[in-house]
Amino acid sequence: MNPMLQMLNRSNGMSNALNLARSLVGNGSPDQAMNALMQTNPKFREFVRANKNKTPEQIASEYGIDPSLLKSIMSGRT
Repeated sequence: MNPMLQMLNRSNGMSNALNLARSLVGNGSPDQAMNALMQTNPKFREFVRANKNKTPEQIASEYGIDPSLLKSIMSGRT
């Protein structure tokens, strides 16, 4: 498993973070989802700051994430 997913699983944050993100993005407010995650999860806040100005593809590549898999997870089709 890739390191980012392991980190989220250890903190039991994966399911909570994905559920929150799905809920907020599903309501048409991705900025609200990002802000909520940054306020409630210091590791997510650190991740966002470390990857500022990078494309999603660059971030996925650095963390060994398949972009199509990530899109599938976020859409709830896993």
